[in-house]
Amino acid sequence: MKKKMFTLSYDDNVLQDKRLVALLNKYGLKCTFNVNSGIFSDRTHIHTACGVTFEHFHIEPEEVKDLYAGHEVATHSVTHPSLVGLDEDRFTKEVVGDMEALSALVGYKVNGHAYPGGCFDEETARRLGEKGIRYARTIECTGTFDLPENPLIWNPTACHVDVADGLRVNKKLFELADKFIEAESGLFYVWGHAYELDPYDNWEVIEEFFKKISGHDDIMYLTNSQVLDELGL
Repeated sequence: MKKKMFTLSYDDNVLQDKRLVALLNKYGLKCTFNVNSGIFSDRTHIHTACGVTFEHFHIEPEEVKDLYAGHEVATHSVTHPSLVGLDEDRFTKEVVGDMEALSALVGYKVNGHAYPGGCFDEETARRLGEKGIRYARTIECTGTFDLPENPLIWNPTACHVDVADGLRVNKKLFELADKFIEAESGLFYVWGHAYELDPYDNWEVIEEFFKKISGHDDIMYLTNSQVLDELGL
């Protein structure tokens, strides 16, 4: 039987991840959480161009292991700068420092990544590989179920919210889910930030999406690393 895989990736280790993990566990879904080890306990607000303000409050380091148990922790750099063009010393501190700090917290080797701010180029991808990073997710959504050609430049299928719709849950998720359920093979990869689910009725809508995509015997629900394991990459 041809493989169908579904995976999720959420960034920034925010307090809203607690509610998200509860939903994921309810529906048997797996997620990779991209964590900044240098921004624990931080309390800020994000003001968007569309007029929505988000609470961007971070979890405590001692919460990481238990909160994300059964899922995957990956790097997002120590302090969330763009990695493009960083000098070698800063690049190493941001990437290797995050890998080492997170590995110590969770008790296993952390070697995945999501590009901070979505900023990347081929040189940055190459440098990540040299530091021991296995894969790195971009924010360049394909709208397809294609498999990654280069895991260090891994483009997701879709973002969970739609900027053009004021950061409401992306309606295309449901269309994509229908197509994927009928497909014979492929990878459906959704990414986002849990804090983006706070306005409107986004939590209720994303739960409807989780309910729709979950529970199919021919779909494997995997973390990012597990996807690559299945693909032999």
